[in-house]
Amino acid sequence: SWGRFAERSTAYQPWIWTAGNHELDFAPEIGETKPFKPFTHRYRTPYRASGSTEPFWYSIKRGPAYIIVLASYSAYGTYTPQYTWLEEEFPKVNRTETPWLIVLMHSPWYNSYDYHYMEGETMRVMYESWFVKNKVDVV
Repeated sequence: SWGRFAERSTAYQPWIWTAGNHELDFAPEIGETKPFKPFTHRYRTPYRASGSTEPFWYSIKRGPAYIIVLASYSAYGTYTPQYTWLEEEFPKVNRTETPWLIVLMHSPWYNSYDYHYMEGETMRVMYESWFVKNKVDVV
């Protein structure tokens, strides 16, 4: 399984996680009513250190990079906790200290693969101009 494959590496070094469609694990028909439950128990993220309220969106600094992780499958519209957090996060980026600004999320914005085609479109429409304004280097 993926967990066993990654375990040797994750036991000794930090990983940057983002929840995706395979981590939803929402199945009310069998009593699983809390989305992402296995993800939150298996994959620790440093979300509290960046002032996030959930482990699905957070930021970290690694070398010359300021890395922001967003959640494609959590609410991200205006006034949501993720949106509000990101609004407060962008001004914290110090390009002298961390010249690279990288944003990660699971669902691709530009993609021709049938399975995820247009899946990230609403997030792209909401956030893309914001990313341009804040000069995000890599998405």
